Amino acid sequence: MYSISFEWKNFSVNLTTLDAWLRANAGPHYAGNSADIKLTLWFTEDPGPAVVTACEQYWDAIDVNSTEATTYVSSQAVKDAVAGLKVDLHTKTWAAMSTAERKIVIGQTPTNAELGL
Repeated sequence: MYSISFEWKNFSVNLTTLDAWLRANAGPHYAGNSADIKLTLWFTEDPGPAVVTACEQYWDAIDVNSTEATTYVSSQAVKDAVAGLKVDLHTKTWAAMSTAERKIVIGQTPTNAELGL
């Protein structure tokens, strides 16, 4: 495995959005990412200098106003939204429930969009 690491931003970044860009632009050997004190991009083979440069430029271009920053939703916000929907579920019929509420009833996790986040 090969990796590229970047210093973390001083704001939160939506890793799903970032991952989607990387899967489309970082070549066929991109294998995912991990984030702790740094963002690490993983590759099954050496990505080559062109891919490394493209990834560096993409990461450097992300700022607090970028889609990757503005679409971030914390896991606590998702938990709070789900908890808020659960409160009134017992008073609704299936037909009166939203898609998010129905997913909660059948044990699925609603998307951020379905939760209004």
